[in-house]
Amino acid sequence: MSALRVNVILFGIGNVGSTLLNQVIESQQFFLEKRNIDLRFPVITNSTLAFFEKEGAKNQWEANFAQLAIPFRVEDIIEYVQEQELENLIAVDATASSDIIRSYLPLIQNGFHIVAANKKANTQHLDFYKELRNTLR
Repeated sequence: MSALRVNVILFGIGNVGSTLLNQVIESQQFFLEKRNIDLRFPVITNSTLAFFEKEGAKNQWEANFAQLAIPFRVEDIIEYVQEQELENLIAVDATASSDIIRSYLPLIQNGFHIVAANKKANTQHLDFYKELRNTLR
């Protein structure tokens, strides 16, 4: 039986994001062997740049990001995952910024699940909160 591939799009490579990334990389073999889950990070971003995974560029995210990251918009990420036909999408917001919150709705509408390391989306205007909850349903 083939492993379930889960594609994590990581927004934020500060302390929280980079720690998460390194822990997952260290545990990839465990997830694969014990849980039959293949965790991937096809896109990694900071506030202005994104690294889009290329063939053969795996588990060296810091060097890859430093050498290959390019300016991005969330629309570029959505287009990339659609072109690559990636499934089981999780957008992880490991930022301390409120800017990425505006992208939650288009991400959800394009098949992403959202995991946020902060509660900022839940403290926005009530109309946004209701729209977010309705979109998630």
